[in-house]
Amino acid sequence: MTALYITLGVLLAVGALLFARIKIKISYNTVSSSENGDDIKLSVSYLFVRLKILPAKEKKIRLRNFTYKKTHPKKKKAEKAATEKKKKQKKKKGAAAAPQKKGVPEKKEEAEGSGGIVRIISEISDIISDVIGRFPSKLRLDISRFYLSVGGRDAMSTAITYGAAVEAVGAVLTLLECSPVDTRCPREESYRIEPDFVSGKIKADIRLALSIRAGSLIRLGLSLIVRSVVRLINGSDG
Repeated sequence: MTALYITLGVLLAVGALLFARIKIKISYNTVSSSENGDDIKLSVSYLFVRLKILPAKEKKIRLRNFTYKKTHPKKKKAEKAATEKKKKQKKKKGAAAAPQKKGVPEKKEEAEGSGGIVRIISEISDIISDVIGRFPSKLRLDISRFYLSVGGRDAMSTAITYGAAVEAVGAVLTLLECSPVDTRCPREESYRIEPDFVSGKIKADIRLALSIRAGSLIRLGLSLIVRSVVRLINGSDG
């Protein structure tokens, strides 16, 4: 029974890892932007692991990195680098002065080799395009918040810009809903587009997440590898 429990536990853990989603979270906020100008935030998360990409971390300035030894390299290192550079230049001159052998068979072999490389690249590109064509159906797009405040130079330009923004956003959301991507639009309280006749500025607060199951990503990768190997083997036999 103990072995059975262990096996079930391992299967459940593997299933949880495969069904968990790899999420890419994107946030764009100019309504309450920070003084550093970090309007865009980008992070990648999987289960309990979260990698922050934007804004980038500021490097800490340490005084020990500005010692005399580190800021003033020794003369020996500079002399060594100069001698190595001279040796490389001499080798290049010797290779350029060496006579080049000409022969028709070598050119034919090079042509055949280049043709095979082109064929392999075209086959791999076809496989990648087929796999990428199935990729959107595995994605899920969650738009948790969409706020847009539209302004212009005067009341007339603000009204025109507001109408164009409403039509454009509506068209994009309609296209996303009709696409293979599993799109989840924001709720009514989290979706708002309004004109700004006072400040005349365009402000936005958009939060969305793009995710895919780890198992789907692994399956797509394995299918890409297997189909590439089978295609190359069939090509070599032909």
